[in-house]
Amino acid sequence: MKSYSTAELSRNIGDVTRAAERGPITITSHGKPRYILMSFEDFSKFDTREVYSTSNTPPVLAQELVQAMDKYLAKNNPRRKKSAA
Repeated sequence: MKSYSTAELSRNIGDVTRAAERGPITITSHGKPRYILMSFEDFSKFDTREVYSTSNTPPVLAQELVQAMDKYLAKNNPRRKKSAA
């Protein structure tokens, strides 16, 4: 992935945005990656959020949700007896 500093972005915004049209780029600050700049078209590919009702949740997703809830409840259930120290 191509990388530009925030200073380069300020000085050469046209070049940087044209580079982002070709694919996502990293914007660095003080030598560390801080931001990703990409075209809206590229971003849209990542935006796959969907809303499901309980009756139409895909089985694989439903199973993942149940497992995550079970794991959360096992850790955070206030009714769970604490072991003696």
